[in-house]
Amino acid sequence: MSFRFNHLNRLGNRMEVSIPKDDEGYIGRECPQPECEGYFKIKPGTGLRGENLPCFCPCGQFSIGISMKVKHGAPLPIRYYREKALETRVTCDHCTLEYAVFGVFAYCPDCDVHNSLQILHKNLDLTRRQLNLADTLSDVDLRQHLIDDALENCVSAFDGFAREACRIRSAKSTDPAKCASLSFQHLPRGAARLQALFGIDLSASVPLTHWSAAHVGFMRRHVLAHKAGVVDQQYLDETGEPPSLLGRRLRITSDDVRRLADIVMSVGRQLIALLPTPR
Repeated sequence: MSFRFNHLNRLGNRMEVSIPKDDEGYIGRECPQPECEGYFKIKPGTGLRGENLPCFCPCGQFSIGISMKVKHGAPLPIRYYREKALETRVTCDHCTLEYAVFGVFAYCPDCDVHNSLQILHKNLDLTRRQLNLADTLSDVDLRQHLIDDALENCVSAFDGFAREACRIRSAKSTDPAKCASLSFQHLPRGAARLQALFGIDLSASVPLTHWSAAHVGFMRRHVLAHKAGVVDQQYLDETGEPPSLLGRRLRITSDDVRRLADIVMSVGRQLIALLPTPR
């Protein structure tokens, strides 16, 4: 059996292949690096414009492209492809690319900007919407439950953001291994570790009143999560609040959490400004 490649030869070193989009206008891509092979999607028509633009894997790998090989032999069986469902959709604040990834945090496939600060903003916005919902409820217990939960979500959002912001910069720290075990649920301890690892003073980057208010808010989350909301001596020692609160249940208002969310966003911006660039 012989094969003729006359038509193929006329194509030269270029050819066009149409890539179908999914129902929402995204196309799937996969990182070619063996240590990654991560799957993600982008929406054509969004993001950077121009020719021969680079494409980055959301994990941070460079230079993703498309290649094709032609082999002699029997025809390969047809494989039917089904797009994978991804978990997080992002519209990049920097270049407006719309992309989707597994997990949460990622680099933009177009401009290579990490989305950690954007994800923090998104999560804090969800916290504010949760508080708005709580304010409409007449059920006192359910309203308080939503407010308390919003406080915990606010602290968790910052903790996850700050961990990721440090993780992607771990190579520029004094001890990359310790970056994997950072925690920011206790702000002063987290700031001390930042000082040791990156030589930055996060507590000095915002007004003292804001830093103190954030520390109180984070300590309130600790009491809610680990002490059923009942004030203990550690809470009083760290916050300086009146001793008469010992043994009483914390009462947190929606305005308390809104103020904390605003401060957390400010501290998050300062953290990104102080940390070295990821690469």
